[in-house]
Amino acid sequence: MYKPLNLCIVAALLTTACTFTVTTPKPPLYNEPVDSLRAQLRAVVICERYEVDGKEISTKGKSHSELDLGVINGQDIPRGDSMVYLGRTLVSTIKHALRDTAAYEFYKVSFTTEKDSGSSKRITSTTLTFLSKYE
Repeated sequence: MYKPLNLCIVAALLTTACTFTVTTPKPPLYNEPVDSLRAQLRAVVICERYEVDGKEISTKGKSHSELDLGVINGQDIPRGDSMVYLGRTLVSTIKHALRDTAAYEFYKVSFTTEKDSGSSKRITSTTLTFLSKYE
């Protein structure tokens, strides 16, 4: 007799306790050719490759956008405050190349080192997050 009521209570608790996050792609649109931007980025730091990914993230009805910039196997990447300065320089470079400089609220720069050693791959990464309005 109480089973339907118990099921309703459990269902209500589950739906209110769960948080759903939806991530949708938001590819960057540039004002200039990608090759030109790539050359500008390589003038700041030489690396094996850059990975750029934009996305819109929605959680509990609130959304924000972010642009992720991956610097893979960069040469002479500094530590500490110098790394933050380098990250800001990269963000500034890519932000000014965007068609809409207000398209993203956050910029994440990841300095990633990938090393292959036979049958395994070792990956280490440091990620810095910058708020768009301060860059």
